[in-house]
Amino acid sequence: MRDQFFTQRGISTLAMIGIALVGVACYVGWNLQQEAAARAEAEKAAIEVKRATGELQSLHSLWVDSSTLASSTPRIGLAAPVATLQGMRQKAQALNVPECLQPSKEHLVSAMNAGIDSLLIFMRNESGTDSLVGARAATMTQELASYEAKLNACPRPT
Repeated sequence: MRDQFFTQRGISTLAMIGIALVGVACYVGWNLQQEAAARAEAEKAAIEVKRATGELQSLHSLWVDSSTLASSTPRIGLAAPVATLQGMRQKAQALNVPECLQPSKEHLVSAMNAGIDSLLIFMRNESGTDSLVGARAATMTQELASYEAKLNACPRPT
């Protein structure tokens, strides 16, 4: 009788140990799965940041080149360059960026608005608008500097 009691108790102890091991294995597996999911999400976010940063930099580069060309164009010929700049601004406005790049995008769009405004004011050829053109151009320069300063605001992957 006593041997039977210990055998039953031994089986119960083994069963408890087995259940505990299964529980530990499930916990470890769940943690590994959570870590893998977090790594995958971080990689996805890093890819999105890289894509959006590249698109912003490409638009910025095109803007600088086109804006330089427009500023060298005679007043009478500015309609086409301004239309090109307005198209770039629309692309920038429509660009989806991660939250950390939103301030940079907003500064780029503000710079584009100021640049377009200065050219439109210049095209009107009204007297007394030279200072306004200069002020809008200065705003564009400041906004472009802010765009560049905030471009690397997103955390870098580890």
